[in-house]
Amino acid sequence: MKPSKTSGRVRTVVESVVAALATVLALVLANAVACRSHAKVDLTENGVYSLLDASRNLVRTLPELVTVRSYFDNVPPEQATQQAFVESLLAEYADASGGKLVYTKADVDAADNPAAAAQQKTLAAEGVKRVMLLSVKDDRRQQIPAYFAVKFSHLDKEEVWQLPNNFLAEGLEYEFSTILRRLVSGKKRLGVTQGFGEPAQHRAFEAQKGGLADLYEIVPIAWNSEPHTIAGIDLLLVNGPTTKVSDAALYQLDQHLLRGKGALLLVRGMSWGPGGGPGGGEQQMPGAEAPFVGLTAEHGLGDFLAHLGVKVRDDIVVDQRSPVDGLVPVSGQLVKTNIFFPLVNVLDRGKHAPLAGLDGLVLPYASSLELVGALATGTGFTVQRLLESGPTAVARDDLRAVTLSTRLTASATARRGPHLLGITATGAWPSYFAGKPVPEGAVAAATAADTIVDSAEPATPEAAPRLDAALAPARLVVIPSAAFVEDQIAVMMRQLYDPRFLNGFVALHGLVDWAAAETDLLAVRTKQVMRPIGGLESSERLLLKYGNVFGVPLALVLFGVIAWRLRERRRRRIAL
Repeated sequence: MKPSKTSGRVRTVVESVVAALATVLALVLANAVACRSHAKVDLTENGVYSLLDASRNLVRTLPELVTVRSYFDNVPPEQATQQAFVESLLAEYADASGGKLVYTKADVDAADNPAAAAQQKTLAAEGVKRVMLLSVKDDRRQQIPAYFAVKFSHLDKEEVWQLPNNFLAEGLEYEFSTILRRLVSGKKRLGVTQGFGEPAQHRAFEAQKGGLADLYEIVPIAWNSEPHTIAGIDLLLVNGPTTKVSDAALYQLDQHLLRGKGALLLVRGMSWGPGGGPGGGEQQMPGAEAPFVGLTAEHGLGDFLAHLGVKVRDDIVVDQRSPVDGLVPVSGQLVKTNIFFPLVNVLDRGKHAPLAGLDGLVLPYASSLELVGALATGTGFTVQRLLESGPTAVARDDLRAVTLSTRLTASATARRGPHLLGITATGAWPSYFAGKPVPEGAVAAATAADTIVDSAEPATPEAAPRLDAALAPARLVVIPSAAFVEDQIAVMMRQLYDPRFLNGFVALHGLVDWAAAETDLLAVRTKQVMRPIGGLESSERLLLKYGNVFGVPLALVLFGVIAWRLRERRRRRIAL
């Protein structure tokens, strides 16, 4: 018996209703399962809402429980996205820790009333303070009280993160991971040399999101008068000396490497300054041009560096085609120039490389570097070429003075690039002082009052015996420039508003981390949250412009026409 058309239509309707109900039920079940699951998929290009492996490993290997509490209240709509990002990031830490980090939200009240005053006073004593946030309310801009803070607690130590004035999602994961590292592991002691003409530097140590003080205890080392204090630090930064370093100071540097501790050597080939280098210059005749003069650096480190396997040449790397302008003090005025400020290339940008994530940095007043001895052959050492100039850069050993009327011309002795401008090396160096007596003044007198902060490395000769062979391999970084992190350069270059100069401070932190074997967070520091906006050609701009104006409406019209034709085709096939 042939089924009727009416029963066929009824069956079709029933099947459609059943399919719709099944789809709705499946969606409800999937939503219920998803709500109970912590699994998530991050489809953003740079993994904005996902932790990097270094941060995951950090919380996964926490030795004791860490508790994290967020304090949010009365946050205006203008900061709502920032709050959501912070909360999402903290939840990621908790999920990745496997229960070793617990994240909770505190119930706080930022209102100006007597009922909330007692709680606000208690929180302020704990370091959690109210902040005034800008918001548009009642059609006018005004400051409103709010809470926007996170407190990290580990055993008896606590640290509070407050919303900074210049909040950026960029670097927030590094800030939080750094706080966790500090709470759990403490800070290593970084010695920074002084006393042999080294420049004063504070920006590199104190700058937010890039300063060395976030992970290290900065210890000034007066190695001209108290070289023995080097024995009490974990890592040494030789900060660009300009006068002859004593044998006593070199002895303690040698012993430091023999103990298997890292060192970062910022060594100049030439010292540049107005009228005769950093130490001042000759008196100029009235009306005469005051030159910008380069002198051979008299630090006396040449033989010691050759023993380590490197040579800093007595030259200056200049690049007339450098895309970066800098300022040079000539004749009492700041002159814009690019020749002394080559933009150098980073050769190794791997995840755990010292300069991970950096494409290049400006290296002012750099000299060329040469590998010699064991580092040239690589025998017994691991050597990595780190920085290199571009092919347009030349090394000049005949350029000694620049005036307002100076015009650079070709030089027969100039060596074309690329030039090596930085290396890292790992290995066990023999003692530079093997078979030689201990230099006078190298060690402290053995008195009861002579102690050092780190009792594990006392400074007396009896407690810190002389080493002639390495106890363990050491990490060494050599950069033939010190100006890239000098405060004076940073102040001058701020007038140009060129952010590429700030890469030097980021690079210094990475180099110190590598020398201290603290490489886990290198990739975290340079993680990009915001997608960088690149330039477009004229043709590409026109295509995007007209595509936005006409493309979207045309696409909607085309979609409507196709949908209409398909519907008409289905309707013609229906047999009544």
